[in-house]
Amino acid sequence: MRYLVLLLFLSNISFGQQYMSNEGSVHFFSEAPMENIEAENKTVAGIIDVASGEFAFRVKIEDFKFAKSLMQEHFNENYMESERYPFATFTGFIPDFQKLDFFNRQVVQVNGEMTMHGVEQPMNIEASVWIQDEKLYLISKFGIKLADFQIDIPKIVIYNIAEEVVVTIQMQLSQVK
Repeated sequence: MRYLVLLLFLSNISFGQQYMSNEGSVHFFSEAPMENIEAENKTVAGIIDVASGEFAFRVKIEDFKFAKSLMQEHFNENYMESERYPFATFTGFIPDFQKLDFFNRQVVQVNGEMTMHGVEQPMNIEASVWIQDEKLYLISKFGIKLADFQIDIPKIVIYNIAEEVVVTIQMQLSQVK
């Protein structure tokens, strides 16, 4: 069912040879003077078309897990408003993707649009990509400024939450046959 929903979501991508997964992970880390906050989501869905270099990733906001349940509640209700904005997406392409030597790990530029909290922003990030044992691997680490996505930090907790969080994504995608 998740694959069907993902395929419908990604219907604007012209597919060639595809790699797909719904078990990727996204981790974020907020380093602030009063406390560090981190969470992980292990239900990231993604697809990459190796013929075109087009990709799409989707993460359900409420699936982020925190060490403390109260943090998770505040994250969903007060900051991300996950009932109103249930998903974050990142769609785009990797330039010259078809020219890459997939069997050697390499760093590539990833260009796309991230939509989160109802706001779409252009994103250009670096990622490591390679194929091993018939799986396509993608790893990336980048910063996201909360203000860019209109995520407000109340002044009372300004020392508890960083203005920019570090996001790490790890995907292991299988070839669609």
